[in-house]
Amino acid sequence: MSSGAYRQAIGSTLTLFTGSSLAAAVLFAARPQLTGGPSSWTTDDVAIGTAWIVAITCAVWLSVTTVACLGALARGRPSTAIRIAAFAPPIARRMLQAALVT
Repeated sequence: MSSGAYRQAIGSTLTLFTGSSLAAAVLFAARPQLTGGPSSWTTDDVAIGTAWIVAITCAVWLSVTTVACLGALARGRPSTAIRIAAFAPPIARRMLQAALVT
């Protein structure tokens, strides 16, 4: 891997980490306010709560995976970073994007 491609990979990974960490922070701050027991929740409350759990899980998962990739890149192991990146499949990124848009 050339030094230019290596720097670009680190820059892209840092951008992804910043975005996913910011998304997790925003999602934590905007958590749904469900009152009462689960039996008193409406179907909308359950849907919103479930969507929030999925979104926060994806954001945290993507942040953790990105940190692991940054660690591998910092140690000069791009092949390890590629293997780690497989743990953050495109579906996780798309779900995070959909949660942010929603």
